[in-house]
Amino acid sequence: MLWALSALAVPLLIHLWQKRRVVEVPFSTLRFLKVVAARTNRSAKVEHLLLLLLRSGIVALVALAAARPVASQLSAQLFGGQVARAVVLVVDQSFSMGYEVNGATRLQTALEQASAVIDDLRPGDSVAVLGATDRAKPVLPELTVDHTAARKALSSIVLTEGRSDFGPVLLEARKTLSRNAGGERQIVVLTDPQAQGWMFDAKGVLDADWAASGVKLIVVRTDNTVSPNASLLGMQFDSPYASAGGTMRGMASVANFSAVPVQELFELKTGGERLVQRAVDVAAGTRLEVPFEFQIPSSISGKWLPLAGALSGDRLAPDDKRYAVVNLTQPPRILVVEAGDAPERAKPGFFLRKAFLAGTSPAPVKTIKPGELDELNLDAFSAVFVLGVPSLSDRAAVRLDRYLEGGGCVAVFPGEAFQNAAWEKVEWMPAVAGERRDLPAERLPSLLLEPQHPLFNSWDASTPFPALPQKRVLAWKPRPNARALVAMGQGIPFLMYGERGAGKVIVVNATADLAWGGFPVSPAFLPVVQEIGRLSSARSAGGKAFSVGDPVPVPGGIAKDQALNVRLPSGETVVAPVGQPLLDEAPLAGLYEVNSPKDGVVARFAVNVDGAEGDLNSESPEALEKRLPHTALTGLEELRSWLERSRGVAPLWPLLLVLAAVLFGVECVYSNLLARHRGQGEEGAIQTGRLAKRRFGQGKAAVSEGVAT
Repeated sequence: MLWALSALAVPLLIHLWQKRRVVEVPFSTLRFLKVVAARTNRSAKVEHLLLLLLRSGIVALVALAAARPVASQLSAQLFGGQVARAVVLVVDQSFSMGYEVNGATRLQTALEQASAVIDDLRPGDSVAVLGATDRAKPVLPELTVDHTAARKALSSIVLTEGRSDFGPVLLEARKTLSRNAGGERQIVVLTDPQAQGWMFDAKGVLDADWAASGVKLIVVRTDNTVSPNASLLGMQFDSPYASAGGTMRGMASVANFSAVPVQELFELKTGGERLVQRAVDVAAGTRLEVPFEFQIPSSISGKWLPLAGALSGDRLAPDDKRYAVVNLTQPPRILVVEAGDAPERAKPGFFLRKAFLAGTSPAPVKTIKPGELDELNLDAFSAVFVLGVPSLSDRAAVRLDRYLEGGGCVAVFPGEAFQNAAWEKVEWMPAVAGERRDLPAERLPSLLLEPQHPLFNSWDASTPFPALPQKRVLAWKPRPNARALVAMGQGIPFLMYGERGAGKVIVVNATADLAWGGFPVSPAFLPVVQEIGRLSSARSAGGKAFSVGDPVPVPGGIAKDQALNVRLPSGETVVAPVGQPLLDEAPLAGLYEVNSPKDGVVARFAVNVDGAEGDLNSESPEALEKRLPHTALTGLEELRSWLERSRGVAPLWPLLLVLAAVLFGVECVYSNLLARHRGQGEEGAIQTGRLAKRRFGQGKAAVSEGVAT
């Protein structure tokens, strides 16, 4: 359109070709009109030049406006403007971006869109790059005018197995922009259409500071393709531990995030051996609980049962898999601490020892005096039963505390010599003992307050907990974070449970002998004692599940003063610093293994993706706009079109059109004044000519008369 400037020749040619109208007037002499005529001619030339400039200016401004010019950074700064852009690119790295559309993953499309934004930047524009899951992952954390470095940063962004949450990411992006002195500030989020990442509290992000900062939010979606998907949300097991050759039951949760029914095949494996295979039909937009049951292979060995569940799969693989680690029970190793020198049948631990020797898998039991606790290594035992001990020495209490912190199990039975005041000082006790109370000579009904607790696997709705033949009890008061599992009579706590570190503490409101009643010979004694033993044998570090991105601490029961190696699902091994968490952030879903140079494999745990990230359904732009004001774009072409319309510089064509209109108005007024002035001048010249002619005639007559005379 700048070639239209050649139209400036038009008013020039008009002025050159314009013929002036000349009025001829006969004069006797022009001697007295020469000076006036010369001055009039010079004035006419000046007036014509101004009119030429006005008309040329109008044509030039219209031509320039048609070229749609914008103010460059340099010219804007010369006029005091600030048009340089500061852009923070936020690229979604969550695993939903691995969904393929038209042969490319959405992450690949988002990276192409991010490159288009960088290509549109002008010299002097600054850019930073952040990866995004449920937290900001700095790739190029500081604003830079080095656009080559920004392109290189984009190439380092890869798909992760994390979930999306743009709340903390937008806060980090705003913090990055706050370090920019001026200019236009933009946050450009490149993501898929799913609504999952925008479910944060918008008020915590778009606060008054956000509004005052003038930051513009641009959300660029990769596409608007409908994305059907199913997800394995989780697996639950009836028991936290299992035994080789035993039966295990559980429930798998499958969600269908599609608008049509899906057919899936659920499989559960351990070490490549299939344990469960079930066809699953899930209605549109629903969630289905799939029960399963399997027999644990007799050949399984070790301390853990690693399990991997999976669906048949679709175009988004990470949410089709689920991992778990179940502790395999080991033969319990029992330590009995009892006071007194009575005959064997009268000792507090007589019935306890009989209980652990009963059954098909007798458990070894070691018995010591209370004083031996001060020096004995407790780590060799899965459970410590303290029976009728009046009090503990400070050293014994500390050693038991450390044993509990490491994942041990302590069960306390009081007795006649039990010193309430001394035991109240023991910090790891879950309850404080009160006065002794005598009960009626009858069996008191009992109530399971937490029937789902692992201690009660022997009882269910059809097999209630038996009545208790107690004659005497203590009035216990549970401490904070402790609770009663069994109550008898009118709410008297009978079985109290608490945790200390990774360990468990159980207090039984009865003696282990017959001094306070017939509990040791009741139907409840053997199952309760053996379940405590089984619960303690699950001390192995396993069963804990984490999500991708979670920090992973050192499991309980493992000394924290040693270097540990963590084997990732990928096969890579990382070293955990001494005294630090195993992992600051779990990077992958799968089964992990913890190794000690001294003891070999000391723990196993599972890490899973957030199945809700598999919900690829989008939120309507109108609904999202109400919660989060932004500019919404979809696809690469729409992004490029928007970039062309808003490059971060000031468009000048409206101003040029306004100036052209102003000049046109001035030209109209000025040309009218000139025309009026010229008309008055010509009329005056005609009148002057007529007067001169008349006077010339009179003079001629006078001359004739004089000659005659």
